[in-house]
Amino acid sequence: MSVPPSGHRQVSLRGSSAKEITRDALLQKVSEERQLRSHLRRAAAAALTVQRVWRRYHVMKKVSEQLHEEWEVLINQPDINLTNQWISIKMLRPFLFFITQPSSWYKGQQTKTVKSISRCFRIILNSINSFDASRNFCSFAVGSPEERSIWLYQAKKLISLCSCILARCDNSCCKDVNMVEITAITMRLAISLTDCKTWKNLTSENTRAADASVESLIEFIGTRKSGTHSCVRRYIKCFGPHATPGKIDSVIAIAPDDQLLITASAVTVALRPFNTTRSDRGVDLTGAAKEYFTLILTIPYLCKRLPPLLLPALKHISVLQPSLSILLQISKDKIFEEIAKLEQSEVSGAGASTIPYCGWALGNLVTLATEHDDLSNSGCFIQGLDCCLYVDAISSISQNLLKCLEESKGRLQQVDDSATHDTSITEETRTLFMDLLKPIYQQWHLRKLLVLAKEYVSCKRETNHELTLRQVHFRSLK
Repeated sequence: MSVPPSGHRQVSLRGSSAKEITRDALLQKVSEERQLRSHLRRAAAAALTVQRVWRRYHVMKKVSEQLHEEWEVLINQPDINLTNQWISIKMLRPFLFFITQPSSWYKGQQTKTVKSISRCFRIILNSINSFDASRNFCSFAVGSPEERSIWLYQAKKLISLCSCILARCDNSCCKDVNMVEITAITMRLAISLTDCKTWKNLTSENTRAADASVESLIEFIGTRKSGTHSCVRRYIKCFGPHATPGKIDSVIAIAPDDQLLITASAVTVALRPFNTTRSDRGVDLTGAAKEYFTLILTIPYLCKRLPPLLLPALKHISVLQPSLSILLQISKDKIFEEIAKLEQSEVSGAGASTIPYCGWALGNLVTLATEHDDLSNSGCFIQGLDCCLYVDAISSISQNLLKCLEESKGRLQQVDDSATHDTSITEETRTLFMDLLKPIYQQWHLRKLLVLAKEYVSCKRETNHELTLRQVHFRSLK
């Protein structure tokens, strides 16, 4: 038997059955083991996260149900001394905790939750109507700094809760009489909290303190954190894309009085930031105007969804002027980007997918800024409108609309080719959208803008220098 050369002999200490592994195979094996260990670490971390979230949810649900039961027992006690301290500490603290938990709104708990909200809100409304300061919940708004802080915190929570309840009042629940009733009570509370004139305990000495507390609350309403404009948007959109005042009652089973009360209150709360004393003193309304422009003015057929009685509030110059100037105060691209994100996040119908949301903003602004008669082709701008600002805003939105239409041209063509059964709806949508823009291509609209342009040119020649932007913007056609 021949012996192999020493350089070719292989000695293995793992036994005769083991085979040598190549370098590449060894590296691959090590890499796979490393990936497996990494996967096991991530799986363990994910499992811990799921367990932690689930344990938190389970404990929160258990504590919420327990607090709810104790709260029911407390409320149902006879001969309760309903002082403002009792309302704030004993009633509202646990109520605001368990009512904001998702488990309170499950199908099996919703009826109980609605009854609790009704009972709590009625107690607060009765308290606000009390002349006794010790029994009036809003007396905290004019009390010590600590009491004012407590009142403002709880009032903010109540406003957010009122907004969420308003958003739930859509087509799916409006047949529920209890939900409609609680929504009406909810909006009454929102109006009372944001209007200190409804507080019966006020005196001439604490009126200024009450105004300051209410203004802080209204400032919160104008922010995105409150969710007010988002919920108002959802409520208004529930009337349907082609709703008219005569059709709303047939679509939603709400009594006319309750419907008008809820809608009017929702619009009033949404417009509160524009009608405070701070706005009269020139306080910055950029945040509120941005929320209003992005979430309210982009509602398709906004003016057709609302009762005609409420349109003058939206047409008021104190609301319309900040909505127009917001495009000059903030980057236009940023606002239009947020509108595009909103459009992508919402489940749009045929009409909303045909017309971009910036197009609805254009149509709604034109409708709100003008008064016109379709039969006589005559009209005018609303009193005090800054026409230069109006032209700048309309031009900016129109440019963005053309850009959106060009980008979505192929997609819309695909939708039209595949959805042949929606052709009639699409054509009706486009026709109604063009009706919103009718004032733009009427002669009176062009004539009044030409008059403004001539006045600007003549004034420029007389002064021999260009007017500043502020001077131009404060020129309006009467």
